[in-house]
Amino acid sequence: MLKLKLNPKKELLKFLIGNLVVIAISIALIFIFKSLFYISVLVVGVLLFSYAFFYRYDQFEIDKRKRLEIEFVEVFSYLRIYLTNKETVYTALTKASEYTSKEMNSKINEFLLKIDEDKSIVPFLEFGRYFHNKTIEEVMISLYQMVDGGYAENYINQFVLVFENLRKRSNEESLHNRYKKMNNLNLITLVGSGYLMMVMLIVIVSVIGEMTNGF
Repeated sequence: MLKLKLNPKKELLKFLIGNLVVIAISIALIFIFKSLFYISVLVVGVLLFSYAFFYRYDQFEIDKRKRLEIEFVEVFSYLRIYLTNKETVYTALTKASEYTSKEMNSKINEFLLKIDEDKSIVPFLEFGRYFHNKTIEEVMISLYQMVDGGYAENYINQFVLVFENLRKRSNEESLHNRYKKMNNLNLITLVGSGYLMMVMLIVIVSVIGEMTNGF
């Protein structure tokens, strides 16, 4: 929660309220139909809600990383321009960070501070690994080679080549993720609809059973 900059107290309150709603509905069904069978509805409902609630944190983290990955491509487009104009890597990063979101700006500033403290390739690798993307790691290694080996044309050309490969893959993954997100949304909708239909079916069967017993 803290990593995602969420308020733990508010998140806990949301979790408790959600579970209380599920429990209240289940208890109401138990009293209305006088059947302990609805305890299973309560257990399944609480489990499903709890899983969905905590799973969303992982999804938030993945979405944040993907969002920053897309922004990385945009920001490094500016970086490439500065580098081809013979700016130093440090200066180019500083100028490129002016066109970023607060999140990316914070990551780049953190990266620049680590560069000040450590002149090795380590800060470049750590920054690249945050995105869990091998191509971004290759871009950062190529960027470090420009720092370590100077601004020879072959290093700049290598950086541009690796970066263009990243841009191409990013566009392909962005399209793939859109379809995947739509499929996941459809799956969640189907699961939710299935659960509601199961509860409604149980209620209808119970009502019919009581009416039959009444006659």
